[in-house]
Amino acid sequence: MVAWDAPRAARSRLRLAAFGIDISHEANGVYLPRFAKHTPMSQMPFSKPHSKTHTGQYFLNVEYLLEETIAEGLGRSEIIDTLREISEELESGNFPLRDVISRSV
Repeated sequence: MVAWDAPRAARSRLRLAAFGIDISHEANGVYLPRFAKHTPMSQMPFSKPHSKTHTGQYFLNVEYLLEETIAEGLGRSEIIDTLREISEELESGNFPLRDVISRSV
């Protein structure tokens, strides 16, 4: 979810690091089809391909969810839960890649 080298993910990487969550933590990973030609997949019929995932709004949405989790006074385990929720939303094709997110995701 939080890209390890994208400049637009720098703030999200800082949020993870502040709570001792390594960028390579298992909760910060998701299996998605690589390209559009690999979709749909029987296991994830509605997921978007990884090659189409990292939009500008995607980075803002991930950052927003991490910041909201922190602002609620929640800690490391809840941030990990947030990453897992994002992963599930990506796998189901429900994570907004171009729309502004609201906390209801």
